[in-house]
Amino acid sequence: MTQARDRFVHQDRPLAEWLLQLVDADAARRREAADVITNRFFLALDQIQPGDLNTANESQDLFAAEVRRVVNAADFPAADFVRRLLSLDLALQESWMETIRAQLERDGELQPHEVTTTGAALGWVIGSLGRELLPAADLLRVMMETRVKQHVAFDAIGRMGRDGLVFYDELISKLDAEGSYHKEARALGALLQSAPEKIAEILELAAGPDRHVRINSIHALGCCGRGGTEVFARVETRLRDQLRRCEEPVEWHALASALGHIAQSGETARALLHFLDQTDKQGTVIDALGRIGKEPEAVVPRLIECLDTFDEYDSDYCCHGEHERVTEALRGFGPSAAAAVPSLIQHVWTRPQQYWSNGTLAERPEPDQGVIEFLGEFGPAAKDALPALLEVQAQMRTQFDEPSESGVESAIPDETYVDVAIRRITSPALFDAPVRRGPGG
Repeated sequence: MTQARDRFVHQDRPLAEWLLQLVDADAARRREAADVITNRFFLALDQIQPGDLNTANESQDLFAAEVRRVVNAADFPAADFVRRLLSLDLALQESWMETIRAQLERDGELQPHEVTTTGAALGWVIGSLGRELLPAADLLRVMMETRVKQHVAFDAIGRMGRDGLVFYDELISKLDAEGSYHKEARALGALLQSAPEKIAEILELAAGPDRHVRINSIHALGCCGRGGTEVFARVETRLRDQLRRCEEPVEWHALASALGHIAQSGETARALLHFLDQTDKQGTVIDALGRIGKEPEAVVPRLIECLDTFDEYDSDYCCHGEHERVTEALRGFGPSAAAAVPSLIQHVWTRPQQYWSNGTLAERPEPDQGVIEFLGEFGPAAKDALPALLEVQAQMRTQFDEPSESGVESAIPDETYVDVAIRRITSPALFDAPVRRGPGG
């Protein structure tokens, strides 16, 4: 057994045994298995340091791969297992809803429910499987009609590849759904990646008379990604022409977003640039331009301007500073984005934030983590940023040395994000090219 396989053994019992116990008829046994699967196998809490997101993601990917290996093993009762898995997931959800309704009627406190323990572990396991769930296709169809479980079914279909075509007609029939999450469209788009012969049909629906069908079809085309065949180029051309003519705001944003995911030509990037000065469209255009990553001579200077002109409105892009959307877009241009270094230096501090100090409302800027990390990714090409970064480093150390209002000094971390940026800029061997990450990532 390999070292990776050894990680999925607990109390001398392999993952296969814990999976079968997770769907046991006895609730106590299920909860025991859920604790092992969630905390030891999925989260690997005994092996991963808190805050180490990269290792955590790798560990969870390893878990998903091992679940698939176990379920596909010749001696594992896969068909029976996946049916019990989905049946239990549906049953726990229904039981939880009934419990909540009863407790609300009594105006009592909500009591712990197995949906938060066993239910969580079921979610990790279901989310690891794709075509393996086909023996429970009828239960997936039940989930498709159960509002709180629709995302589980549609995400599973999206992981099935061509095998998911058995749900194609159902997905088409649901394109008239109204909502902001476009779950059905995402599943259909993932399916189109493996069944490109269906793209032409969806492209026609994307220009059809029904508004909801049209918008969901556009989202589906965006989710099918980039490809090298003629049909993908046709999708880009059609959606670009539709964007230029579109006057309906929701549909326009759907078109721009889809083009960001599928476009491969500079013509589309230039078309999107025409909308960059329109405040209500600016955020979507910035995202799309970064994903396309074409025409750097024309696009990068305009994105640099957005560091001063774009006011972020989405809190998901504010986890590490004020300019995450723009820096993420610039990442899509690789070394060509180094032209942004002088402007980025001007934004290493956020706009002043108000805070209470000794009973007085004070104001000071904070380091912009996203901008500083981005500067570090350029390595020696960002050497002009060193004076500003050294100033930030000094002020951060001073703040750590200052006692808080409770009189307790803050603990100085071994290495801050500013230290990392400075090290990358001054140590060419450690230089990392800009790496794309998502909102809040």
